[in-house]
Amino acid sequence: MASAFTQTAYDVDRPAVVLSESVLSDPLIGQRVDHFEVRGRLGHGGMGIVYLAHDTALERPVALKILRRDLIGDRDLVDRMIQEARAQARIQHPNVATIYYVGNYEGAPYIAMEYIHGKTLEDIVTNQGPLTWENALEVVIQTTKALMAAHSKGIVH
Repeated sequence: MASAFTQTAYDVDRPAVVLSESVLSDPLIGQRVDHFEVRGRLGHGGMGIVYLAHDTALERPVALKILRRDLIGDRDLVDRMIQEARAQARIQHPNVATIYYVGNYEGAPYIAMEYIHGKTLEDIVTNQGPLTWENALEVVIQTTKALMAAHSKGIVH
């Protein structure tokens, strides 16, 4: 039986997570990045912004990770992002998002990857409180399996 942590589903009509008022004015939402239609913003990190997009060629939702504009001049970061995408693309495992495509949009590299519908571990803990020991153990087991898959390809995370 699959736990709530292992279930995945595509749902292109799912509204994007609104992080702040600035997200509402994000100029990329509603635009095309190559053959991907950007539908909403899912999150952001130190290197990039992740969008929910629709792959018009294969008719499926994807997550687009685009390097932040202020970082595109840093060749080391650009190279690292591409290297990480290539490494992740070598891993075929249910606990690792599949990389579909790497491209460049107006000077910024981007990665199109599997869109995983669901909640983050942070969302679950914030909304439901600490995990039970059984659920925490399941998270550790799944994370370990993903790391083992990466290690088997010579990748150290």
